[in-house]
Amino acid sequence: MANKVVIEKITESDLFRTVRGFINSGHSVTIKDICDGLKNLNIVAEVEEIEKVLNRLVEVGAIEECGSSYWE
Repeated sequence: MANKVVIEKITESDLFRTVRGFINSGHSVTIKDICDGLKNLNIVAEVEEIEKVLNRLVEVGAIEECGSSYWE
């Protein structure tokens, strides 16, 4: 069994790669999708921290918020 990597701060690049994987598949992505995607990478992060990073990505125009989903 793989060791889980627990981090306090998730980086924008980690999160962007996860979001981008969904976007490249033609899907919008929700916070739950992101949490599940990060778990697949053995990264455990708090939802609040994920939301903070998502908000920064939206602010810089890397992704777009649409209701509860995000797009590139």
